[in-house]
Amino acid sequence: MSKVGVLFLMYLALAVEISGQTNDIRPAANKEDPTNAPTCSGMPANSSKEKVAQTSQRRHSVTLSWNASAPASKSPGDAIKGYRVYRSSKSHVYSENDRISQTLLSGTRCVDASVEAGKTYYYIVKAVNGKGKQSVASSEIAAKVPSP
Repeated sequence: MSKVGVLFLMYLALAVEISGQTNDIRPAANKEDPTNAPTCSGMPANSSKEKVAQTSQRRHSVTLSWNASAPASKSPGDAIKGYRVYRSSKSHVYSENDRISQTLLSGTRCVDASVEAGKTYYYIVKAVNGKGKQSVASSEIAAKVPSP
């Protein structure tokens, strides 16, 4: 009988908070304080330089939080090493170019500080285990950023 690999599943309750102003966001010492949540935004790989320039004048941010994912087994390779956050302008359409966390996030909260007023963004999160395998995506959540 051959051994079948176990795929771990992640059922995340992804939550969103929208802020009307952002300042310098630093890595969190206290995960309960959203003003100290680590920034999960760099620009997605498919963003233009023009959008990067526009974000320097931003006044909004989106804070994302989710429940921790459980590993598939007690094997060290199955341990959850971190999370990747994806953002899209289209519902249920994501690629690796939409990843806004270029490095793994160790916590379960981050701030996307590169959003633009008046736009709607869609987010998912994937857990990554010690073997580098990604989980299935969390449920999608939408964030409508208010106009100034």
